[in-house]
Amino acid sequence: MAAAATEAGGATIASMLRLTSREKLLTFLAISLSISVTTAEGYAADSSAQKTGHTTAEVLLVYNRDSPVSTAVAKYYAAKRGVAKMVAVHCVDSAASTENETILLADYTRRIDDPVRQYLARHKEINFIVLTKGVPIRVRGGATGSRDENRPGPLNASVDSYLAAIDYPAGKVD
Repeated sequence: MAAAATEAGGATIASMLRLTSREKLLTFLAISLSISVTTAEGYAADSSAQKTGHTTAEVLLVYNRDSPVSTAVAKYYAAKRGVAKMVAVHCVDSAASTENETILLADYTRRIDDPVRQYLARHKEINFIVLTKGVPIRVRGGATGSRDENRPGPLNASVDSYLAAIDYPAGKVD
């Protein structure tokens, strides 16, 4: 098996199997983070930021303080990318279970939307929001979203789409 090991994040699979649980978690977080945040790469404090005209001052990092994984990812991301603007939310830990990936609309509004909205009201320079693992990914019960084609029930929308629409006026779309 060691001969057939492939590279993953600078370490071979065989060597990763010998790591402690904590080392495996940190390696997984580093690999996951590098995959999930590549879109924000151009906004780091390096020469690529000069190419885009954007800076880390425009980035808001939202993490779930009730999730050890989310908190670790947020600290790592902030340190690596030079992001200082962060909002800690308190909600179910979606990193703990796939069942926790969906949050009811009322809980989303109180636990995620309200704190982010309040922060954005005081910081008009924010143009990018980064969500960490551990923050729910779906909102159940809103006016928009989707569901399985042949199943009745409430609509599900993505948390990031709701956050992206924070300043849009509510109302009927023609």
